[in-house]
Amino acid sequence: MCFGAVSDAYFKSFRRHAPAWKALLEAVRTDESVRILDLASGPGESAKTMALAMPAAQITATDIEQAMVDKHAQYIGGLPNVESRVANAEDLSVFADGSFDAVTMCYGIMFVVDRPKTFAEIKRVLKPGGKLALTFWRESKISLLAREMLLELGRDDIQPFDSNKCGKEGMMDAELQAAGFEVVKNVDDAYDFGPYESIEDLYETAIVPFAFSLDGNPEKEELMAKAKFEFWKLAPIRYPNNTIPANKFRLTLASL
Repeated sequence: MCFGAVSDAYFKSFRRHAPAWKALLEAVRTDESVRILDLASGPGESAKTMALAMPAAQITATDIEQAMVDKHAQYIGGLPNVESRVANAEDLSVFADGSFDAVTMCYGIMFVVDRPKTFAEIKRVLKPGGKLALTFWRESKISLLAREMLLELGRDDIQPFDSNKCGKEGMMDAELQAAGFEVVKNVDDAYDFGPYESIEDLYETAIVPFAFSLDGNPEKEELMAKAKFEFWKLAPIRYPNNTIPANKFRLTLASL
């Protein structure tokens, strides 16, 4: 999954997700001097939120691509309790065993190819009794839009990226338990994307899963142009007031 090409759009869209990164903060909030590893930090909102709310904590913000790390490092703005590093959630060998008190991941788990391997790595870098807090989509409307846009373009041969793949009831709990975690709680919530100032701004959010669906496709540029044209026709009808309503997500908190 290549984020570099869509990092600008992903950066803008991610800043709309305040309920999710605030939920992560509440799951791990403490006044103690702890070390927290934020995986798939993307634009850095969750890491910055935790760093500001927990000045005694040391946050390590990571992403798999240097382009995104550069963006979140700039956005975080040199906070003294945050460091930014390139790291793959499936291979955390850059970190020693038992390095962190908590691991957080905001809307990153659905991009992971090998979740059992990822959970094994997270378990390894956590201290005994450490926490893992995840947010993931249960019903992201823009993920459903990616499928619809491909069908509208007559490209049912392309598998749409499914942001909701981890949202099936009980699936994440079972995978975490199999990896040796105890699920402490699940909290469900929902929020709107928008209202955006223009259809152009709305498009930059809505098109991200569609762009992921075309990762590595030689026709990507042509299909993106066609999708934009179709979106301009669809958006005023489907998304009045430039708002994508009621996107459902879950916070899962687990511990060792």
